[in-house]
Amino acid sequence: MPLNQHIYVAQSRIPLEIHGSIPRTQLVRAEVFDVTRGYWERYEESDGDGGRATGGIELTVQFVETGLKTAEHRALDVARRLSVIVGFVYASRRAEPILRRIAQVGASGGLLAQHDYRYVDDDKFGTVPIESAVTDSVLGRIGAMGEGRRQTALMLGLRWHRQAISIDDPLDSFLAAWIGLEGLRMELAPMFHPTGPNAPCAVCENDGVAERAVGPAAVEHLFRVATPEVLADRTVQDLQRLRNDIAHSNDPEHELRSRSTRVYLDCQLALGVACLTVLGGAFGPSERRWSAMLPRDRESRPDYRYSVFCSQEIPGARPYQGEWAELESKEDWVAEFRTDGSRKWRMQAPSVWILDQRRGPYISEAIETRFLMLYERLGTPVVELPVLSSDPIAAGTKSEPWRHEPLPESWKRLIERAEGGDASSASSPSS
Repeated sequence: MPLNQHIYVAQSRIPLEIHGSIPRTQLVRAEVFDVTRGYWERYEESDGDGGRATGGIELTVQFVETGLKTAEHRALDVARRLSVIVGFVYASRRAEPILRRIAQVGASGGLLAQHDYRYVDDDKFGTVPIESAVTDSVLGRIGAMGEGRRQTALMLGLRWHRQAISIDDPLDSFLAAWIGLEGLRMELAPMFHPTGPNAPCAVCENDGVAERAVGPAAVEHLFRVATPEVLADRTVQDLQRLRNDIAHSNDPEHELRSRSTRVYLDCQLALGVACLTVLGGAFGPSERRWSAMLPRDRESRPDYRYSVFCSQEIPGARPYQGEWAELESKEDWVAEFRTDGSRKWRMQAPSVWILDQRRGPYISEAIETRFLMLYERLGTPVVELPVLSSDPIAAGTKSEPWRHEPLPESWKRLIERAEGGDASSASSPSS
């Protein structure tokens, strides 16, 4: 095996509305999922309050990857592909897979490192202040349009915007955002290019010579206003081609998802600005809750990865056989509200690593470590205090956020405008 290749075992869960019991089942034709081997079984968990138990399918797979980040993407990609298949078989609503843990293992399958993934309830983050004036203004503008093409296009655009920002899968999110843009582009066209798409336009850098179609010209203008970075190394036609490749199954799913990952956040933002523009151009300073239309878990969601690294392979702990180390932690959260609706997070989590004593000579006492992470509005943890273990097997422990995706420059710019009061240029047709 090449030096830059490592063996990983990943465990994910797919929530489904199923019941009954089944034995552990080998994943048929594992190569279809681009993994070495795998199996699945049903899991069930209670809500802890005596309510109805929920469950679904727990998937364990083994594969080779170059690093942890790519292993995380591969594990989620495999789980997503299985989720659409079992969702079809059982006529169950598709639920987003949950990555539980990943282990790096040695040649004999023994544990080298383990990473557990912890999630924080949605009600612990991401709130924004309620403002009746803004809501009333939007409702009033929609009502003033009257029934007709513009109102219909806007309502569908708002629907697709909600879909786009609510979906975790970049492929689905991009497709939802692009459908919304396609529905609004004919409403945007006369606002951006009153004398037609072929007229000179400084924003589009069009000299009036090239022939342009009405709809694509409007979308290009929108992207150059809202998120010009996305057009630095691609064209609107490239984005349209991605949409067509998804719709017509022209490429493998993982390739389409990889392409979508690079552009879906910018497309979300472009659709939000398109909706605001159709609503009536620029909003005034008193209505500048612009950042509220962005998903609030980007770069500030305090989900974290808790890891333990071993100084040697532990043959008696084989994750693929279900022999995982038990990583236990109890989070203590403190939230400080800000006037702009954001929160500053402090987390302190005493954690222990326990290897089952039945695993021969590889016996470890509980290791306790404490770490502290601070979360700012756009940010990554600014303080982290890992504690190295004195255990001869555990080389060390580490904790860090794992779902903090970098914000596109276009998002940062919009938030700065919103918080600084200069939001008017974000959706003005003449920007």
